[in-house]
Amino acid sequence: MRWSSVLAVLIAPALLLSSSARAYAEGAPAEVTVDQAIALYRASSSRLAAGRAAIGVAETDLVGARIYPNPTLSVSSSSTVTGTPTSGETQTLVTLEVPLLLGHQRGRRERAAEAGIAAVRAGLEADQAGAEAEIRALFAALQAAQQKVTTLVAAVDDVRVVRGIVAGRTTAGAASPYELERIDLTVATMTAQLGDARADQALAAHALAKAVGVPGWEPRAQGQLADPATPPALGRDAIDARHPALAAVRAERAAAHADEDRARGDGLPVPSLSVQSYATSTPWGAAVTGGISIPLPLFDRNQGAVARARAEATRAGLELAAREHELTADLVRAGAELRARREVLSAFDDGALARLDHLRAMAETAYRSGQGGIVELLDAVEAITEARLRHVELLHAVVDAGLAVRAASTGD
Repeated sequence: MRWSSVLAVLIAPALLLSSSARAYAEGAPAEVTVDQAIALYRASSSRLAAGRAAIGVAETDLVGARIYPNPTLSVSSSSTVTGTPTSGETQTLVTLEVPLLLGHQRGRRERAAEAGIAAVRAGLEADQAGAEAEIRALFAALQAAQQKVTTLVAAVDDVRVVRGIVAGRTTAGAASPYELERIDLTVATMTAQLGDARADQALAAHALAKAVGVPGWEPRAQGQLADPATPPALGRDAIDARHPALAAVRAERAAAHADEDRARGDGLPVPSLSVQSYATSTPWGAAVTGGISIPLPLFDRNQGAVARARAEATRAGLELAAREHELTADLVRAGAELRARREVLSAFDDGALARLDHLRAMAETAYRSGQGGIVELLDAVEAITEARLRHVELLHAVVDAGLAVRAASTGD
């Protein structure tokens, strides 16, 4: 085999995956809102589709629960081998036995299967809610990364404006070549910082694309980071009773109770109605008999399955109480963090962000008048840039805390 053939075999799967990823990405918009990203996840996520397929698997239990037990047909024949036949030369016995589900076992199994399907569906909804909460957090992270890039682009442009001022003063002999070299170093440093920020933005975009389920997509988040500024309600009463995590545990508990009822039904004796036809030859004769048989539940009453289902119901009840306590604790923690983050952001904006424009004007005026040097001017530009980046970080922390409050209270 030629090397070109080997390379073709090795590269073909990668090209197929790449073309598939491009096909997925081509159908996705370049810019999205958070609601559009979640709608795209619901429509295109292969992970969500795989989870939905589990509902179909659970529904097969309902098919089995609706099936009646099969009747039994048996045929036997006997012949006289030696001696005088007393009941004819041959005897033939045909027996038909039909089980009778008098304990409503079929209906119990059907209800247990339906409860199991509901539990699977509730678990999928809880997983979906968690995935959508993650998408909201990743969307906010992408917004923060984009705002950092915007801040650094403005900072680089600002430094280049300052460089033009310094270059003009150098040409006029009012500034030394050192000042020009110093500001060129700052331009190079900020440009590298901008490159890092763009790389972080690309990573945030790919993380969002992965969570949505669209490989090869590099979305841009619409809008700016914003604090909804709604005061969080705390305590157990603030948690929505329809919280997906709680609904999933309730469905598990209901399924366990239904499974216990099914197990009790399976432990009931199932009588069988039988019809027999008996025929002899030489002399010929025939008879028909009927009867009913019933097992005696002296030892096995399906106690093991009943005990297991009861224990599972108890576990689900304890899990529900534990989940409620955990959500309450998460809500209290997230609410306290949100208040603290808002206080820090407010203090920073009042103490630092409001002074940035004045600081920039003072530094430039001092440099033009000769009262300040290039170091002071560059320090002011860098301090302004760091303050604006810090504002984005603090705002992102506030938004994350608000999303944590939302996840704990409503589950989405």
